Amino acid sequence: MMSFIKGNKILLTTGLAALSSLALTGIYFFLKRKKTEVLNKWLEKYALFIEEKIKQSNYTLNLEIAAYIVNFLNEVEEHFFLQNYPEVEADRIASLPNNCSDNKDMNTSTTILKGDEKVYNELLIKTMEIQNQIFNEACNFLEERFNHKMVDVKNVIEASTKKSGNAEWNKLCYNCKFPYRKEDLPIIDTKSLRKLYLDFGEAFRLNKEAISNEIKNTKKNPYNKETYMLNIYNIKYRGKDSFKQLNNFSDKYLDALIDNDSELKNDNVIINMKEKIRKMMNDED
Repeated sequence: MMSFIKGNKILLTTGLAALSSLALTGIYFFLKRKKTEVLNKWLEKYALFIEEKIKQSNYTLNLEIAAYIVNFLNEVEEHFFLQNYPEVEADRIASLPNNCSDNKDMNTSTTILKGDEKVYNELLIKTMEIQNQIFNEACNFLEERFNHKMVDVKNVIEASTKKSGNAEWNKLCYNCKFPYRKEDLPIIDTKSLRKLYLDFGEAFRLNKEAISNEIKNTKKNPYNKETYMLNIYNIKYRGKDSFKQLNNFSDKYLDALIDNDSELKNDNVIINMKEKIRKMMNDED
């Protein structure tokens, strides 16, 4: 299923088996877990929106609804992770090499040596373990909420992509997202946002190239697949963590910030960069 849900599940299922020997502290976190599964107000509105979509379709699934559900699943996974393990992300960001933040607002559980590569990699493995469990819990949560099995969502996606290719699915998955509330968006001026978005686009390109190289390596050297999968996760999270460390907000808000800026949403340079990022996300040439 996760080949359609940002590829996360494939990486987890192939990489975790060999990485399990490295995850010496993961069980502790599962035992410690509070297991809170409460949606915030925005996610609750998102869920109600999807429920209305399902009702309008006579309680049947279609590709558009599947796209909304997949994007909602990603948000729920992140929410459950931060709700139950806020210290893991905070510690991971705090341990980033070349850490330049003072972490005043970070909910770190311990004092961490800044720029500790070993600690960062250990926390990355811990993150992967937790996410693997949270993915299953989030899927169960959505199945109960929407009264549709995730395997049915998968089947709708596969039926479409086998028949018509990935273009329609990619477009829907990119566009079918419930808008963030303006009051939840970070505050940043137009000039700074423009530079940040262009810098993000370049960094995204470099990370995409690095991940593509690791994927090629898995095909050339299948016996080292687990190592390459860990490298892919390292590239992915290092990019996101570095962005959050430097800017104190998640890169997931960038498009919403652009769309809510009257000047930048009509800026041709930004429009072109946004399209480039979309194509890179969907592996389009």
